Amino acid sequence: MQRKLPLLLALLVSAGALADVTVYGQANAGLILHKANSTTKTKIDNLYTPSRLGFRGTEDLGDGLKASFQLEQQVNIDTGDGMNFGQREAWVALSGGFGKLGLGRGKTPYTNTADYFEIFDGSSLGLAIYGVDGVTNAGALGATASAGGARFHNSVRYDSNNLNGFTAAVQLGVGENETDTVKETRALSMNARYNFGQFGVFGAYSSISDAGGVAGADKTALLLGGAAKFDALTVQLGWQRGELDANQSERDSVISTLAYAVGPTTYKAGIILAGEQDLAGSSVANSDYRLMALGVKHALSKRTNLVAEYARKDADGSANDQTALTLAVMHAF
Repeated sequence: MQRKLPLLLALLVSAGALADVTVYGQANAGLILHKANSTTKTKIDNLYTPSRLGFRGTEDLGDGLKASFQLEQQVNIDTGDGMNFGQREAWVALSGGFGKLGLGRGKTPYTNTADYFEIFDGSSLGLAIYGVDGVTNAGALGATASAGGARFHNSVRYDSNNLNGFTAAVQLGVGENETDTVKETRALSMNARYNFGQFGVFGAYSSISDAGGVAGADKTALLLGGAAKFDALTVQLGWQRGELDANQSERDSVISTLAYAVGPTTYKAGIILAGEQDLAGSSVANSDYRLMALGVKHALSKRTNLVAEYARKDADGSANDQTALTLAVMHAF
């Protein structure tokens, strides 16, 4: 017995050191009143910040080296439907003093930077800054919402450690779709951020070549911005240019967000001003638009929040005006 007890304790300690697996997720749903021109819909829906179920874990390999994995899928609370397992995030990685190197599928560095402005959770319009064309979508014209844009698959990603306030990341994706008649889709995304005191500056770049295997269907986007925090107030400002080579179009946009925290309640405001679309060297008249959002988020606990948000999109000279009112409950686990 005396010999067995130390052996059992050693096995338990060893097992605990080998792996640390966490089950996590969010259950989010809301009542959404959505009006597009003269059509009004009322629905119970998944939110702009969707419900998800995920698994992540780490293993200490010694000498400062760790192995990790992450698998995450979306779940639609209103219907019970879900995306393919790992459709949101699917990674295996090694990390240490050199940073973190991962293989798999997931959000790109460009999307991570755009997410700084995603302070809203419920509105069906969202306040996305990485839409496809900036007219049929809420966000500004960009290169990250289609053809594997918001998330790259078949990719390798490197994230640096924090170096005195500076961080950077780069991700490369290959389409694995090349044949004698189909071009291989190639994707590149990178970002960098520097925080100093209460201020921060950041930038991101995204490029997708031969999107969907179509020769010349290239997409690029550049995002530059900054942030400042004054006690309970956080202010952000960004500028983005997106280009779609397939139809020789481009658009510039400016985005700003404000968040003010008072105890368990955070008040939010945001706006995107999207300029007119440039098509084959000519400006498309009345193609600019404005997207504005207001919201409040109240924490009932560390894991449960109530959300109320209103968003409005005004598109000049088009039938794309929209409004959305969202009342929602969000629970994290």
